[in-house]
Amino acid sequence: LTSKLIDGTFPDYQRVIPTGNDKKLIIDRQSFAAAVDRVSTISSERGRAVKLSISEGQVTLAVNNPDSGSATEELS
Repeated sequence: LTSKLIDGTFPDYQRVIPTGNDKKLIIDRQSFAAAVDRVSTISSERGRAVKLSISEGQVTLAVNNPDSGSATEELS
């Protein structure tokens, strides 16, 4: 899963996300927001992409910027 911060009107997500999805990600909001904030300091201002890798019991956030390096953080 890759996320980017974009300008504009937020889309109607209920129209594009399938309704039969049985997958759930439950994570502490404050810990997740803090981790995104920490790793996104490395991302470029242009894209600000944060890659999420989700596995059983763990979420890994990663940023790779050719100009300033990379950052990775794991939440469990």
